[in-house]
Amino acid sequence: MKANGEAIFGTRSAGIYPYELDYAEFTCRDHRLFIHVFAPVAHIDLYKCANHVKRVYLLETGEEIEFVTTKSCEKDSVTIILPPEHLRDRAYYCLGLELEERDPVYESFEE
Repeated sequence: MKANGEAIFGTRSAGIYPYELDYAEFTCRDHRLFIHVFAPVAHIDLYKCANHVKRVYLLETGEEIEFVTTKSCEKDSVTIILPPEHLRDRAYYCLGLELEERDPVYESFEE
């Protein structure tokens, strides 16, 4: 709780993410999206998340995490988060995404 309190206390629902991630859940607060990672992952792909991400960091240490924002072959927004080697085999940690927008922005499946 001490390491990840920022992502728990005073947060709200991050809305309905259009894809099911069986390894993570989201919370948010103004200009922050938090990804609670429950299983080891080599990378996190946030499809249809149209936010302008300013930075990604590990909550417990503040360590900067590498990420790329791009478009998929279907022209959908995607943010790819690349946890460092020491996190790839680990579960139960939280990443913070600093956003330009106040709330998470998910693109519609409609054209």
